[in-house]
Amino acid sequence: MEQRELGRTGHRSTLVTFGTAGLGRVEQDMADKAIEAVLEHGVNHIHIAPSYGEAMECLAPWMPQIRDQDDIDRALWWSLSQPSPYGPERR
Repeated sequence: MEQRELGRTGHRSTLVTFGTAGLGRVEQDMADKAIEAVLEHGVNHIHIAPSYGEAMECLAPWMPQIRDQDDIDRALWWSLSQPSPYGPERR
């Protein structure tokens, strides 16, 4: 999959990104199918935010596998490490 440098980060990001907002609106088995497809196709830029409902909870079971991939966008880790502006109940 084609990649380009992401700004001045030095990270080579795939042109296709995975926005996870929809994960918060589906059952875990459907979320698993989507995440598996994204990873199988080599997407390395995953966007997630506290305002995406239950998306973080759906992505959580995949974190060990995702964490092992050196080329996954570090913006994911930054996003997950920031306090939620909506409070802990939305995290």
